[in-house]
Amino acid sequence: MIAANSPGTSDNVNTAFMSRTVNTDTVGQLDLLNLDAASGSAISNIQRCLNSYASFIGATTSLAFDDTPTWGSNELGTAADTLKARIEAIDAEFSDLTPYVLDATELVRGVVSISPQNFGGLKTFVNGATINSSATIGGTLNYLSSEDSTTTGANQTLSTPTSVILRLTNASLTSVDGITAPTVNQVLTIVNDTGGIITLNNALGAAANQIITGSAGDLELIDGASASLFYDLDGARWRVTGGAGDTSAGAFYEKYTVDYTDIQTAGLTNSVLVLNLEAQGIVESVAIKTSVAFVGASITDLDFEVGISGDKDKYMEAYDGLAAVADSNSDYAAHAVGPESFSGTTSINLTATAVGANLSALSAGSVDVWIKRSLLP
Repeated sequence: MIAANSPGTSDNVNTAFMSRTVNTDTVGQLDLLNLDAASGSAISNIQRCLNSYASFIGATTSLAFDDTPTWGSNELGTAADTLKARIEAIDAEFSDLTPYVLDATELVRGVVSISPQNFGGLKTFVNGATINSSATIGGTLNYLSSEDSTTTGANQTLSTPTSVILRLTNASLTSVDGITAPTVNQVLTIVNDTGGIITLNNALGAAANQIITGSAGDLELIDGASASLFYDLDGARWRVTGGAGDTSAGAFYEKYTVDYTDIQTAGLTNSVLVLNLEAQGIVESVAIKTSVAFVGASITDLDFEVGISGDKDKYMEAYDGLAAVADSNSDYAAHAVGPESFSGTTSINLTATAVGANLSALSAGSVDVWIKRSLLP
């Protein structure tokens, strides 16, 4: 307290009250009633300004004057670094990235190095990958496949393949003129799953989409056969490198199965299509064998013949369809005749003839027919 008779000099006042210029040992709390929302444009409220700095650096406003932060990560610096020390540690780390050029593992991050590296786990390159040198494959390659079930008809152009294996499955597809050109050299395997023959036409269609078979002729693939091709970007053509089941390679057998439901009719005779023999095609031999016994109320005899319209037994005469299913119950016939047509297809038919009741009386049965045919080049 200041005595009543003491003058109010600076010496007296500064020691009695908190001063702006002199240290004090005053004990107690001074309530500034600081209700301002902000420090003011000229920092008229220093407490609010200090609070904002504390908030900006992530500190609280009730810490000791020498408080240091506790960092959540010790990857750079230490947990008790000052803000200045941590910034300097980051700066030093990025000035020399050599320590981080290391192999990545499941537990350690890393970057790709120019030195040999080992990478574990599945890596997916969504935008593709370019290998500018040799590559060694220590395991198997997983070739993706796709299916084209919509392309139909003759002289078609297939879409640019999006996989290494392309399965053609539409039964109405008969021939392909070309495949839409890709923008890179590309390999492709075409698989015929249409149930019939697909012809890969040689050098037809738009130039950049053309297929070059390598034989100056068309390549015909039977059902289940495949052909390997690659796109030659320099030559701007698809080139066949191999094939399995090519009809032009020589004579081959193909099996056809006829079920009793295929021949049922309200009559004693019915002819069903077995094979559309292509132009310049030659039937060399026919084999036939019952695979499931035929049953039909009141049918006392059932014969099968293989031939063409107007000559129903040209390639196979009457075969007993009611005989028991056995290895001995089969027939075979070889022929030495020329092509049926040089310009169009010819229907090769199986004709069933019943005695005693119409073919509609059949309730069971199946017969297999093998036809060996070849093509003139």
